[in-house]
Amino acid sequence: MNIKRFLSSILFILIVVPSILSGQKVVRIAGKVIDKKTGETLIGASIQLNKGTEMIGGTTTDFDGNYLIEAAPGVYNLVVTYVSYQQQELKDADCSKPENLFDFLLEEEGLTLGEVVVTAQKVTNTEAALVTLQRKSFNIQDGMSSQQISKTAVSNAAEAVKQVSGAVVENGKFIVMRGLGDRYSISQLNGMTMPSTDPYRNSSSLDLIPSQMIDNIVTLKTFTPDLPGNFSGGLVNVTTKSFPTRFTTYVSISGSYNTQSTGISDFLGHGTDAGKTDWLGIDDGGRSIPQILLDEKNRSLLNQTTYLNARRGDPQYNKLRQLLNESSRSLSNAFAPQTKNSLPNHGLNFSLGNSHLMGKTTVGYSVGVNYSNEFNHYNNGLVNTYTNNGIGLFEYQRLVESKSVETPHLGALANLSFKFGSNHAVNFNAIFNNDTDIIGRRQSGSFVGQLSTPNGLFVTNSMEFISRNYTSFQSSGKHVFPGLRNLEIQWNGLVNSSKQEEPDSRYFAYVQYEEDGETYYAINDAEFRAPFHFFRDLGDKSVEGKIDFSLPFLTGGKQGSSNVIKAGLLYSRTSRSFSEYQFQHNRHGGVPVSINFDSYKGDY
Repeated sequence: MNIKRFLSSILFILIVVPSILSGQKVVRIAGKVIDKKTGETLIGASIQLNKGTEMIGGTTTDFDGNYLIEAAPGVYNLVVTYVSYQQQELKDADCSKPENLFDFLLEEEGLTLGEVVVTAQKVTNTEAALVTLQRKSFNIQDGMSSQQISKTAVSNAAEAVKQVSGAVVENGKFIVMRGLGDRYSISQLNGMTMPSTDPYRNSSSLDLIPSQMIDNIVTLKTFTPDLPGNFSGGLVNVTTKSFPTRFTTYVSISGSYNTQSTGISDFLGHGTDAGKTDWLGIDDGGRSIPQILLDEKNRSLLNQTTYLNARRGDPQYNKLRQLLNESSRSLSNAFAPQTKNSLPNHGLNFSLGNSHLMGKTTVGYSVGVNYSNEFNHYNNGLVNTYTNNGIGLFEYQRLVESKSVETPHLGALANLSFKFGSNHAVNFNAIFNNDTDIIGRRQSGSFVGQLSTPNGLFVTNSMEFISRNYTSFQSSGKHVFPGLRNLEIQWNGLVNSSKQEEPDSRYFAYVQYEEDGETYYAINDAEFRAPFHFFRDLGDKSVEGKIDFSLPFLTGGKQGSSNVIKAGLLYSRTSRSFSEYQFQHNRHGGVPVSINFDSYKGDY
């Protein structure tokens, strides 16, 4: 996906949509209506807004029990009614703020049908609803509501999941359930599987989703027929807020200092080969495989005997000489990391959301952007290899390692929702996530098992740029049909694209040894690999569609019944593409001594 186009779309939603939807100055009166005994939300409850004896406006709750009324600032009476429930009235409610929240708990009507008058108060009902959901669920589950999350002061979904029993989060993003490893866990967003950008992991990056955009997080630990069957540890489903009840905005700037990697001058970076957008974790194209080497015809000519023909003076080999020259020069000749000063770890988290009432249609939107960059470094790491030679353990390799890793992360999430009346809603969701490891490494030591040079010092250098990103587009809908015994239909559609790209990783090894008081440097192709470039591209594309039908029975279609017939369909298809190229710089006899590696005294 074009990152510029994606960010432009988010900017449009962020700036243009609010200006279009913002009309005259009004206040918003919103809240939720639920059953006090069961914690179930009530669909179709009537909310009437009165000023004195005059009715100013009114609405009904949607399928999530939410209501929203827009009116001029003032003091109002709110009257809530629902069939077979006691009426509630909230008198003299001050609605002068831009956002005014009033929640109601209704009790079933008994023999006494007197009116109940409630003074202004807020009811924290989301937790009760989540407990009810857990109690009525057919499988074992746990979870956190948005109210619980707000009390813990976490910034994203990964940090919130840490509060759930049996859950562990690795590297600040990957979920592990009940100690079974992330390959046995699945992450979902609004009921649809989130892809992983790492081929060695099954769980996706949960740190992308800002906590302010989360409605609830539910972890499922047992199976039901409407869930994917490829998890045994647990399934984490993050539900985002489709229609924020108030305007919310959140900005967080973070920083940290590491005594081992912050502000050091010997951090191993990519030097002049670093791209302009490396700080975002996105290669600017400077590491892309050269076009001349993408041509299969050209690659077929670059074989082991190419140099023999290229050295001949016959004009018929001019094109071959030109190909050999251009292809060699098309690749970077920087093979060793260069030192630089490292920055402190830093990050930025931004999100906002709001909803607007346009006639009988409610439009909700939310966007979030998450950026961070971390620096890790160590010196004097040991890499030792031993082999059994039949007598005992033989020291094959003993190396001392210096390694630096810069890890920029960029994520963005956008959500746009439409609610038509009280019974129909459609939601559109887009996600972009990119994680990159920019690695510089040096190793030196003995390689007794491979080198023929006595007491030779084996030295290796590597530069790696490993990028993992995914783009996801999701649409969903929920529809309730009161005339069909409260038949509920939910559908989801998802298109995912995930990639792991490793453009132009470079590996360079040589041996340094002493002879007759002189220091020599050599690259011995027979003992270890000559300098080479490595390109790898792994891409996954998946398409998923799901539709569920739920019909209450034995209760006359009464809402909130636990007697429900549920049926549905799920379609899922995944395709994978993979390519890998290695280009090695071979040396052959006849190369002038003046351009031999030893002539440069190890200066790569």
